[in-house]
This record gives sequence, C-alpha cells and structure tokens, in this order.
Amino acid sequence: MQRKLLFKIIILFVLGLLLLIPLGSIEDTIHERLSYLHVVRDDIARSWTGAQQLIGPLLVVPYQVRRVDKVWDPEKKQHREEVRHYWKQQYVAPETLHAEADVRTEVRYRGIYGVPVYTAGLTVSGRFANRALRELAASRSDISAWGRPYLSVGVSDSHGIVSQPQLSWARQTLAFQPGAKTQIFEQGLHADLGEMGRETEQGFEFRFALDLRGMENLSFVPVGLDTEVRVASDWAHPSFIGRFLPEERETRADGFSARWRVSSFATDMGRIVADCSSAECKNLQTNSFGVSLIDPVDLYTQAERSVKYGLLFITLTFTAFFLFEVLKRMPVHPIQYGLVGLALSLFYLLLIALAEHIGFAAAYLLGTVACSGLLALYTGSVLDDRRRGLVFGGVIALLYGMLYVILRSEDHALLMGALLVFGTLAVVMFTTRRLDWYAVGEQMAALKKAG
Repeated sequence: MQRKLLFKIIILFVLGLLLLIPLGSIEDTIHERLSYLHVVRDDIARSWTGAQQLIGPLLVVPYQVRRVDKVWDPEKKQHREEVRHYWKQQYVAPETLHAEADVRTEVRYRGIYGVPVYTAGLTVSGRFANRALRELAASRSDISAWGRPYLSVGVSDSHGIVSQPQLSWARQTLAFQPGAKTQIFEQGLHADLGEMGRETEQGFEFRFALDLRGMENLSFVPVGLDTEVRVASDWAHPSFIGRFLPEERETRADGFSARWRVSSFATDMGRIVADCSSAECKNLQTNSFGVSLIDPVDLYTQAERSVKYGLLFITLTFTAFFLFEVLKRMPVHPIQYGLVGLALSLFYLLLIALAEHIGFAAAYLLGTVACSGLLALYTGSVLDDRRRGLVFGGVIALLYGMLYVILRSEDHALLMGALLVFGTLAVVMFTTRRLDWYAVGEQMAALKKAG
C-alpha cells in the first residue's frame, strides 16, 4: 500500500518539474519585453539625449614653448640643432565651485514603453585664482608665447544643450561656443576670455546658466578645490550614484533634494587637474557623483522577481491539495493537480500582459482576483464542497498578497520570503503532526477502490 503513496508523490514531483517549462517560457517573455524596452531607451536617447555628466568648468590657457631638438642631417651625416615651437594647454581648477540643478522630469513613450527623461536648469558659479598662471610663468623659462585663454565645460552629450548660454566673467558677458577644445573631453562648450592679466593678484569670478536635457542619470565631476552641488527634482525615486553620497538629502512623495560638499582633500583634484596638463587625465572622472532617476523596482524587475516564486506557489498549492486528499479522504487526480499548476503559472503571463497597459499594481490585483476566483470555483467542484473551494481561493489570494508585499519591499525581500517559506513549513508540520503516514497508503488504496 505504501507504494501507491510513494507513486503519487513521485507523480506530483514530476508534475512540479514539468510546470517549470511554462514558468521558464514566461520568464523568457519578460526578458524579451525588457529587451524591447532597452531598444526604446536607445531610440529615445538618440532623439532626446542620453545620460549626462557635467565636467568643469576648467580654465584653459594655451601657451607655446621653445625647444631645441637634435635632428639628423643625412647630407652632413651628423646631428644638428633645430629650434621648434610646441603648443600646450595649462588647465586650472576653480578654487570654489557651486552648482545648482533644478531637474524637471517627464516620461517619453514609444508605443507602450515609457522612459523617464529630464531637463536640468543648471546654475554654475565660482572663482578662479590667478596663482597657478603666475607660478607657470615663473617656473617655465621656455615659454615663448601665450594663447588666448578660455573657459571650458565638458558635457557628455552636447546634443542635450538646449540653448546658447552666456558667461558672466570678471564683469563681462561672454557667449559660449560649441566644443570643449580640450584634450580631456571632446564634447561640451567653451568661452573665449581675452586678456586676463596674469601679473595681477586678483582672481576671476564667473557665473553661467545652462539648460541641459538628459535621460536617467545626471552626474558631476567635482573639479573645484572646494565643490558644492545642490540638486532638486520632482522625481520621487532617486538613487544616488558615484563615489560620494550627498551630505544632506530629503525624499518626498513629490520629489527630492540633495546637497554634496566635496573638498580637494577627498578628491586630490589639484594634482589630478595638473596631471591633465601633462596628458595624464585618466583619474579625472573617477570622483564623479550624482543621481539616477530610474525607479529601483520597475515593472519588469518586479515581474521577473515574482516568477521566481512561481515554483514555491505551485509547491504550496500541491501540498494543500495533497493534505485535503489525505486528511479529508477525497481523491484528487494528477491531471487536476496539473490544471491547477497551469492556472498558477499563467498568472504571471497575465500579470506582465496587463501591467504594460494598466500598471503593475492594478495588473497584480486583477490577476490575483482572476486566478484565485478560478481556482476557488475549480477546487470547489473537485473537492465537491463550495465552502472549501472558497477557503482555498482565499488562501491563494492571501499568498499572492504576501508576495506583492515582498516584491514592493526591495530591501527586505529575502527576509520576508524566508519567513513565508518557514511559516508555510510550520503550518504543514503542525497540521500533519498527528498524521499516521503508514496508514495513508491504505487510505488512498481504499479511496481508489471505492471510486
């Protein structure tokens, strides 16, 4: 008689494994839809712009050096001296740098897919000291000429610059021109400054406003010896990225605000900018920081995570059916197990199909009502007891409700999932604590013979 019990358990185990096939197909469908979203994101980035990073501003001073090189003369078969002139660039970091960004977001759609984009109203101000230029002039006796200095601002995607900004520099108003004109970063803008008066002790204060379009990320490189950045936005789900976290931050239902304060003691920016003048600038962008405007728990991420609980739900349902079969002595055919398992699997396909049109929360609620209602009606008929069917449907709805809480709680998902599994096991153990498993096989055989 025990063979029949063992055979039934093996059949249920095989059914559970077979149901991994539709679950895997549904997960593949989610990945396929997610790949479509990436295609849409790239398409919107081409027509709008991509993630933006602001570098600078840096003061760029071109200068010409005189150098005597030895050149081989093939006619005289000996080296001769030849005077050559080379243009170089001296980069100067601002002593103080203050940036404020007012980030306004919207969602751009391609079909049913939406991607958040933003327009950042930037105000950048600060002060340059003249000390670095005077030290350069004093330390280099080979400087033969000075070029016209300019202020350079790096932008990772110049396509996002909305309008031509104006620079306020030493009580002058100067127009920015396209192109960064540096060896550090190619894209951006620059403003010619004219004569600066390198012999003076005075510094140079600057200020400019810049409207910048971007998508998903906005970051800054703190080139100032003392840098302060403030960002305010109407996006309610910020994720702070980069090497430095904000000193102050406030997240509200209608947006967020954040403030960073970074000194050269933390970034060693003075040395890094000086190295850039010698074409060794690989460490400049390692100190970047900023904010990501992507929802940390988006539709496809939640759907993919929910599918990972599919096998657990099927196992719990099969366990409940098996307990009904054993405790209430009501035979359940393996095909009936399989149909219930398919209904549980199709919940996730229904979820992702509806969520793309009505949102994840509404789709989850509608899918839960549909699947738990279907299972309540079906199990009520299988168990020949409408009340038990309603109880079973209610249990399924409760499990889906617990899963939704787990999915929404990103930081505590593992803990809550572990507690759910432990609680389920505890209920099963408590329910079957007095069950004589040796007599189960005889009961199942008797039920089969009676049927």
